[in-house]
Amino acid sequence: MDGAKHMDLDKYPEFLVGQSDVPLVSQVDWELTPRSVRVTLISWHHRLEDQQGQLEALQRRLEELEGKYRADSKNSDKPRFTDSPLRKKKHKNKGKLGAKKGHKGHR
Repeated sequence: MDGAKHMDLDKYPEFLVGQSDVPLVSQVDWELTPRSVRVTLISWHHRLEDQQGQLEALQRRLEELEGKYRADSKNSDKPRFTDSPLRKKKHKNKGKLGAKKGHKGHR
């Protein structure tokens, strides 16, 4: 609750104004709200802001790592030897193996 200590608890918080500039809680209701509830609400708001920042940083990091994971010699400038040996190459099935009809070796 240290974030709330630095804020004037009597002043109406900006985060209580909705997207269309309509207050989520009236000024009168805010003034009637017990001090302990105001402190808790403001502290939760600060915690939420911090977590949103962390989430955005983690999402950027995830996108970066996924981009590196998908990169191989076919879609980047990486050399072929850096490709994962676990990724199987897809072989196109061009028909049955062996001699084809009409060829001398066909039975």
